[in-house]
Amino acid sequence: MSVMSLVSLAVSILGVVIYSSLFSGSGLIWLFIMVSIASIILPPVAKKIRISNEKKGKALEIIAIVVGGFNFYCIFFALTTLPMFIGYFGWVICGIVYKMIK
Repeated sequence: MSVMSLVSLAVSILGVVIYSSLFSGSGLIWLFIMVSIASIILPPVAKKIRISNEKKGKALEIIAIVVGGFNFYCIFFALTTLPMFIGYFGWVICGIVYKMIK
């Protein structure tokens, strides 16, 4: 099992936890933004490391993309008045980059 795949999934889940805490009045918006961006970047990095080490963990990376995309979407939901479809680009960009890595 690839450790980086597990880290990628854990960071994505952490973003959801932090997002839910934002509505309880905590001042962790900056942490949520950083974790959300990391949750978009980490799955492709994890795939590259996993492939180079010939380990398993693809399912964890795909779950991390889905959850990380939700985190990215929530940045737009929580912080901007931009159209919501822009938030979907987190899934699109991460999915394309993930697919291109060999």
